[in-house]
Amino acid sequence: MTAGRVLRDQGRGVCGALLVVGVPMLYTVEVWWYSWQTPSWRLLVVVSVGLTLVLLVTRRAGFRETDDGDSDDRSAVRLVTDFTELLLQGFLTGLLVLVLFGLVEPATPPTVVARLGLVLTVPLAFGSALANEVLRAADDEQTDDDDDDGGMPPLGQRLALYGLGASFLALPVAPTEEVQVVASLAGWGRLTGLLVASLAFTYLVLYELEFRGQRGRRRETVAEQVGHTGVVYAVSVTVSLALLAAFDLVEGVSLSVVVQQTVVLAFPATVGASGARVVLG
Repeated sequence: MTAGRVLRDQGRGVCGALLVVGVPMLYTVEVWWYSWQTPSWRLLVVVSVGLTLVLLVTRRAGFRETDDGDSDDRSAVRLVTDFTELLLQGFLTGLLVLVLFGLVEPATPPTVVARLGLVLTVPLAFGSALANEVLRAADDEQTDDDDDDGGMPPLGQRLALYGLGASFLALPVAPTEEVQVVASLAGWGRLTGLLVASLAFTYLVLYELEFRGQRGRRRETVAEQVGHTGVVYAVSVTVSLALLAAFDLVEGVSLSVVVQQTVVLAFPATVGASGARVVLG
């Protein structure tokens, strides 16, 4: 297995975690408080049940193909390997996002980080496994070089699709206090990182990680790929700003705060817009 294949597998798991169930959990203050305040024994029971479900999904879906393409190989060693990788992907995905949110800092006690990681690892790992099963491109799509009947959708159709996907994930988050909390905690440095992460997520999902429809999208030139990544983010920012205005969260607020909140909300919007392109076209 080549290094490129390993990186694509790991990247698909990380992005898949956010695509399927990651965003609602990461943007829920109750989840943060649950991880901080729940008694350890109850936390371990809940996590154990969740990990059992992840194990069952892993056993069904696996995580990566074998070198000979035999997806039916479900040896105990491979199952343990896949399961461990999914857990690590879930934990690292959650940790990275929480760092960008400003909820985890170098001074954060390790026990707090571990508790947050335990709570978030289960849904994120579940999302990784499910995305790998449902959203990964089929083998013939990854290798077939013949022309297919599908082409690039018209610009208007793509914009509508991006807007629909962005609204799907950003709408439930927009009126919540989490957007304001994260915007106040993150600071400009982390918000810049969140912006970069949004753009990187879009590009990787659409063009690099072998999600459905990638073969057709890869026919675009590099300039077109970069341009469309920017278009996805621009639509996500527009939807985010519109939602904040609709919920009366920009009236009487300084421009800097509006920008901060828009960047925070644009992250789930970007995940939704990218996911819509993978799922719907």
